[in-house]
Amino acid sequence: MSAEGSRPGRGWHRLGELGPAWLSGIAAVVTALTSAGYVVGRATAPPSATPVVSSAPATTTPATPTAPSPTPTDTSPPSGASPAPGNGTQLASYDVSLAAGYGFDTKLTKPGQADIVNHGGTDLYFSGFFYTKDRIVMLPTNTTPTYPACQANTIFSYQTPTVVQGMTFCLVENGALAGVKVTDLGPARASTTVRVTIWQNS
Repeated sequence: MSAEGSRPGRGWHRLGELGPAWLSGIAAVVTALTSAGYVVGRATAPPSATPVVSSAPATTTPATPTAPSPTPTDTSPPSGASPAPGNGTQLASYDVSLAAGYGFDTKLTKPGQADIVNHGGTDLYFSGFFYTKDRIVMLPTNTTPTYPACQANTIFSYQTPTVVQGMTFCLVENGALAGVKVTDLGPARASTTVRVTIWQNS
């Protein structure tokens, strides 16, 4: 066999001589390429999605309505107002002189000249007797009229007996009691002076 015809055989024979070293080189290249592909794959892989944690909406507890505090009721009397006096409270006391045929209405102040009138129809009218448009209750003569004594008596009249010195009686009026005592009596009963005391009596 000629030298040219044997070259192919010599080529394969050369590879056979390189055998193990050549195979080791190929394996190293494959390993390097494989590693490079893994790295590239890791570099280009899309980032893993961060899981979204959904939280339940916060529950709002409705506020319990608070009942308004009651407004204190003011029971005190208006500023400057005086409380009503109780029954039996003395409201006034004064002396009044009268001529026969004159009278006056009892008030909380002593009657003046304009308050003395010469006709009946008044709280107290003098004409040798005492007359009234209200009611009269008699008390013992020469005593001092008091609220309890005037209130306790229920024997009513519209006039007194003939006036004497020290005569004592009460006038029962609307909202008041008036105690009356004769402190002076003129000759022939032509005039008289009386002391009037007024008490609250509602």
